[in-house]
Amino acid sequence: MVRPLQYDPSSGRDYQAGIRFEPEEASKLISMAQASRLSVRDTVVYLVRAAELDAAGRSVAVEAQIAADTEAEATARREREEGSLF
Repeated sequence: MVRPLQYDPSSGRDYQAGIRFEPEEASKLISMAQASRLSVRDTVVYLVRAAELDAAGRSVAVEAQIAADTEAEATARREREEGSLF
């Protein structure tokens, strides 16, 4: 469940995101930051700035990854179901 966002950009205050990463994603993020000689925070800022958005304001890359994950999950489910027929 997604919590409703309680941030008003017009307030002029910085937004603080208290997020956690699973080890695989954390390792990747830290490697990206170190290779770029940036902090993790600055790496995330650059990623957000570079994100291409669609007409609805969604990240094109994120939506593509969600679609790929959904298709992979559907394929795995079909394979399990087909495997259970015999």
